[in-house]
Amino acid sequence: ASALMACGYALAGDGPGVVISTVGAGVIYELSGLYYAWLNRIPIISIAPQVQSWRIKPIQENLQALDQDELFAPLTKFHSIIYHYSRLAQLLQRAYRIALAPEPGPVHLDIPLDIAFEKRYLRARALAELISDSEKTRFTGKMEPDSEELKKAMKIFSEAKKPLALVGRGMARPGYGWAVEKFFSKNKVPALCSKAGFSSVPRKTGAFVAGLDFYQDGQGLDLIQESDLYILLEPDAELGFFLEKINRTHPQKPTIQISNNPKGFYRFGAISSALAGSPDLILNHLCQVSFAGKEQSLEKLIQHQAQIFKQVQAKVPEHRLNALAEIFSSINRILTDKDFVVVEGKEAVLCAQIYLENYGSGRVILVSPPAPRGAGFPIALGIKARIKEAKVFLVSERKSFKVHSRELQTGFRYHLGICSLVIAEEDKLRETEPDLARLAKSLGVKGVSVQEPIEEINEELLGEAFELESGLLLEIRGF
Repeated sequence: ASALMACGYALAGDGPGVVISTVGAGVIYELSGLYYAWLNRIPIISIAPQVQSWRIKPIQENLQALDQDELFAPLTKFHSIIYHYSRLAQLLQRAYRIALAPEPGPVHLDIPLDIAFEKRYLRARALAELISDSEKTRFTGKMEPDSEELKKAMKIFSEAKKPLALVGRGMARPGYGWAVEKFFSKNKVPALCSKAGFSSVPRKTGAFVAGLDFYQDGQGLDLIQESDLYILLEPDAELGFFLEKINRTHPQKPTIQISNNPKGFYRFGAISSALAGSPDLILNHLCQVSFAGKEQSLEKLIQHQAQIFKQVQAKVPEHRLNALAEIFSSINRILTDKDFVVVEGKEAVLCAQIYLENYGSGRVILVSPPAPRGAGFPIALGIKARIKEAKVFLVSERKSFKVHSRELQTGFRYHLGICSLVIAEEDKLRETEPDLARLAKSLGVKGVSVQEPIEEINEELLGEAFELESGLLLEIRGF
């Protein structure tokens, strides 16, 4: 859970999360969190001790001995072993810079026990040479796109009549919020977002915003095909699969791809214009031109909204849909643009994309496969650890919440008060299922069992969670 908490900590700001674990078994438990960070390009610095340096490569028989360097290689941008104390600061600074550089992601350092416990007495000058100013190691630069490629993209955009933005995970970073809001407020380009990119485009821009989930059928794909330009903003795997589906059944359309990392270009098909650089700067440049036919491009997408509700009703029983709608409506009445909502579970994620208020800049985090089950609760705790004054809501299913339910004690111990709404997947729970409300009380967190969610859940009850240092758990059984 510690690595997932570090993910939440990083998602709540523009700096990295740090996770330190023990040798062997401890680093194994990190893998699910680093996998989530790798999928969603979250900057995480992982540090772990290792057996003595003379027992590494090849690993010799020892207690909990493990080739950690190779274990983390597929999930990290950078991994290294520190073999001498003089390289400690240098490699930490390098790891910090790489974790934050485009595209952000996890890094890992192994520190052998003999290096970690080696005693060195250094004079002030020698110490200063080892530890430099942290700002020098932090990637703060903005990358301007190629000027000729930018002119080409601006020309394509200005000639489009029905552009469509397809938004991936990278645009949800807080630093891009101002440019995203400016671009969509001015141009009203309709946007379809992957789950990881859902909270990139705030609804206050007035642009049409919906999830890719609702455009996977024939009618939805046909509507998208009516667009004459695709604008790919930091595309991720979900967006890639979606584009492959479109390109298999429909003729390919002109495409502008905007990404921090040029390695991702042409991965999802032919690109008319590839803009490598800081997405916020590129969107700011595109704001200088406009396209024609704004209302025409929105009309049919808005009409498709009625079909979206029918899709959700077909997947979620009516009584559960009504209860989830009431839960999200109650959260909306308390929510501000400084607060966070973490949603986990198939039904909850579907309903959140319709009913939940979206303030942009990564304020809503949808946790769904291939993310590890149970990631939602540790991520919510990590967010609260970084921004103590923010209200943090978690909406999760029982099966997911139970995975890391022991972290209720972590929330109590460190005063990380969040409001957790845990939903039963079945209308009637089996007798063998634990009483989560009583479990929460035993771990120091106030737990309440809710039988009638539509009647019992309101702003007053949810607001009570943030008056308690350890938070509140609402176990919703009455579905």
